[in-house]
Amino acid sequence: MERINEIEALPYVRECSIHGPLLHVLLEADESIPLLEAQTGSKAKRIVPSLEDVFITLSRQKRGEG
Repeated sequence: MERINEIEALPYVRECSIHGPLLHVLLEADESIPLLEAQTGSKAKRIVPSLEDVFITLSRQKRGEG
């Protein structure tokens, strides 16, 4: 959880969530990919958001409203 918080604290990251053994990171812009890779030391892979990604994002937004 600490790693997720570190990634979410980056100014170009909208959110980060666990999906199995991977982290899904939503960035402000594609141009931020090299910044994320440099910060994490990991290679990023672009994905098409799944329904699970959408659900997690909406759930987080709803919790933030309450």
